[in-house]
Amino acid sequence: MPSPESTFPAWRQPGVTDGHVPELLQTTLRELDLAKTSKEVWATILQLGTTVRLPHVDLVYKAPHQADRAANVWKNYNSDWLDRAFDTLHHCPWTEFRAPLTQGLTPRLAGQQFLDNHTKITAPLVSAYEAAASNGLTSSFVVPVSMHAPPYKGTLSFSGDASRRETLAILRAHGWALQTVALVGFTKLITTQLREFSTGANITEKQCDILRLLGEGLKDREIADCLGVTVSAVRQRMTSMSRNTGLHTRAELAALAMSLGLLGDPTQPREAAAPIGQIELKTAAKRTSGWGIRRPKHSANPSPGN
Repeated sequence: MPSPESTFPAWRQPGVTDGHVPELLQTTLRELDLAKTSKEVWATILQLGTTVRLPHVDLVYKAPHQADRAANVWKNYNSDWLDRAFDTLHHCPWTEFRAPLTQGLTPRLAGQQFLDNHTKITAPLVSAYEAAASNGLTSSFVVPVSMHAPPYKGTLSFSGDASRRETLAILRAHGWALQTVALVGFTKLITTQLREFSTGANITEKQCDILRLLGEGLKDREIADCLGVTVSAVRQRMTSMSRNTGLHTRAELAALAMSLGLLGDPTQPREAAAPIGQIELKTAAKRTSGWGIRRPKHSANPSPGN
């Protein structure tokens, strides 16, 4: 039976970064690399929290086109106390609990032990932190996380019952690992979830073609012409996708195309897809926004293999 090390490509073999990356971070990143499912990714993140004595972990994020007061939540602890603290019936209390910490890129310290870190704190939030402390979450290390395409934004928090001094000691020893794993783990979790959704919904290659063209704004007739099929065939495939995915409008299906990575970057000119070229950001004097493409000149008699 091959050793675990043999499952890694050469550039990821253990030992390549020995002495340069903290061992805990290196080990956790290896586990994330090997994770095949979203549950395995989440379990790896939870293990890191347990190892550093911040075992209560929650991920709160908003997906594209999600309502302002809605959120997706992953957590490994009972949070009934949060509903009682905010006494909200019409929206997710997590949007009140973590949303103030999503701004910017800098991780924040939160919780009853770090109330002085807040520039503005409401009475409901103080009540929530008190309830959290009574349930073992006296301090939290909150990392803002995001993805650009598709645009997801939220926080991944590691919490525990450590004192203020103990929490700061944990961060001095493992803050780099916690922040890096939060950022990388979030991206891996979302991309893995999207792949699982596509597989679970049985989205075929032909349906992906329709999603891509629909996401580019084409009408049914134009999609049919591009694919060389009838309009009826296009609509049948869209109906099948709607049934399997639960998405019923063109806007929802177009958003799915973006989420699955079927659409190109709209800020890039189409020529940017060429395999060879240097992308440079043009100055404001040349162009107010966007990217330009500068392609290298090729000699008349290229050498073999070029």
